[in-house]
Amino acid sequence: GFSFVLDGRRQVSDLTTMREEQMGGRIFLNGSTGKWQIKLARADYVLASLPELTVANVREVKSFSRGAWDETSNHVTVKFDDRALDYKGTFALAQDMANQRIQSRVVTAAEHHPGVKNAALANNLAWRSLRGLSTPLAKAVVLVDRSFWNTVPVSVVKWTWPELDITEM
Repeated sequence: GFSFVLDGRRQVSDLTTMREEQMGGRIFLNGSTGKWQIKLARADYVLASLPELTVANVREVKSFSRGAWDETSNHVTVKFDDRALDYKGTFALAQDMANQRIQSRVVTAAEHHPGVKNAALANNLAWRSLRGLSTPLAKAVVLVDRSFWNTVPVSVVKWTWPELDITEM
């Protein structure tokens, strides 16, 4: 849930961003339906059924980089106001000791979720964030053909690119 007191002026885009960060997804206007849609970033897909980026439908690879361990975090703190403690500010914590050992140091990422009011949700968010932040991620910008016209934000695709030795990434 998202519980938040709005007691002053705020940009709608700021509120939308807060909700998106907390839920781990995106709120967007779907161009094919004309309706607002929410898409959550979850591992709820089957690899074999994903659309695939290949030399047949990628027009250009504008950039590509593989992630490195020194770009990761191994300690996440989530600040929140706990309803059970009369809305006192407190923290949830998640740590990846294997990543910490690989880097030989603690690398902290701090998050604040004003819509969180209980420890269980804050802990879930800390661990969800840590899963993404503690793993080196590859990044790419590719220009595709029109076969991906209905791909929406947070959609999962796989990528095969022999030139970069990538198979179903």
